Amino acid sequence: MPTPVNASAARPASPGLTPRLLWCALVWFALNGTDWKSWLIGGPVVVLAALLSRSLPATRVPLRLRWAGVPSFVWFFVIESVRGAWDVSRRVIDPRLPIRPGFVEYTPSIPAGPARRLFANLVSLLPGTLSSRLDEKRLIVHALDRDADVEAGLRSLERRVLRLIRDAREGRA
Repeated sequence: MPTPVNASAARPASPGLTPRLLWCALVWFALNGTDWKSWLIGGPVVVLAALLSRSLPATRVPLRLRWAGVPSFVWFFVIESVRGAWDVSRRVIDPRLPIRPGFVEYTPSIPAGPARRLFANLVSLLPGTLSSRLDEKRLIVHALDRDADVEAGLRSLERRVLRLIRDAREGRA
């Protein structure tokens, strides 16, 4: 006779609905500020997002951060976002500036798992780049200008992410 499996032991605990609702509401509030009319749409969206987030798979290995590195990473990300947005807007307005979209293959040194997914998602948030595919060995990035030194930017972001995370085996900040 097969041994019954405890379903809760097979999956790590995830936050209940109330914390998810609070986080989604906080994000909506951060995006819309004091425009209370936005809650006519935001209320249902927040509830739907919280309910749908419950169906997402729980991460088995938590992503550990060096909290002391968060402020410098946020500053780096803001500066790069502004710089990238300026570059993209200049390329769109000035027809002499090159726009040669294409794909760039990059092999990240970040170990597979949550940290690598964080890296791929951050690539997509920076203007001019979009993570297209992430597999065991490589990341395919769509770039606005494939001839630009996209790999240098990816290496820089990767170094920042590596400084931000901490090795779960170390257990220290």
